[in-house]
Amino acid sequence: MHKVPQTTIRPCLAWCLQDLGQGGEQRPKRQQSQGREAPMATAEAEALSIDLDARWIRVTAVKAPFVLFEFTLGDPDLMVEMIMPIDALFEFRSAQHAVLEIADEAAGAFAALSSRQ
Repeated sequence: MHKVPQTTIRPCLAWCLQDLGQGGEQRPKRQQSQGREAPMATAEAEALSIDLDARWIRVTAVKAPFVLFEFTLGDPDLMVEMIMPIDALFEFRSAQHAVLEIADEAAGAFAALSSRQ
């Protein structure tokens, strides 16, 4: 088990305690203007824009009857690894309207598994 250094735990704990009203260090806050948070600069907002309609599924491995894949929503740098049976994968893909990609190393096993369906 990997231990987290105390220097990391204490500031996090202090912020959590402050959120609960129990004192601690001040959590960094965004600048406020007239009682509201200041809007992000235009360049920052544009850099953070994500197309939520863009969705991809990339099959990375097959461990019959399961398919391991990465699901990406909006930003190719942000993904979640998932595993499910192939029937569920096809339903998930249809529901998400996602583009299906298959890694070269998984292509043969994926074709064999999908042909059984």
